[in-house]
Amino acid sequence: MLTKKYFQYLYDLSKAFAVRYWKYLITIVIITIAYLSSRRKAANLISLMRDQDSKHADDIERIRKVYERERDKKAQADKRKKDTLKKIEMKFKENNEKLDSKKRAEIEKLLAETNADPDVITNEISKITGFKIHDGSD
Repeated sequence: MLTKKYFQYLYDLSKAFAVRYWKYLITIVIITIAYLSSRRKAANLISLMRDQDSKHADDIERIRKVYERERDKKAQADKRKKDTLKKIEMKFKENNEKLDSKKRAEIEKLLAETNADPDVITNEISKITGFKIHDGSD
């Protein structure tokens, strides 16, 4: 019987406390619910951040590869330009002519402007110099 009175006393005390401090109880419940729901979201956010980090690393790797390809293309274009100029100068030397600065400037301008198609470059240089030039890449 003592236990029943004791539980009745605790119930009445809790009821009085809840009636008097109901705002605090609601605040504690809301904070608890927000905390528990944010813990699950935090795990999702962590996995989302890891995914974004891996995607970022992949993007950086792709950018690096594209940069290296562009650098290699530029180096090949420069090498092709130098080789073409050497071929032209050798052709002129074979014919005992000297490549004057005006023609050389036209050829360098053409090579600088047209990096794309070697056939177009070869045809234009042939027009400028009057020689038939065969590119070694054929």
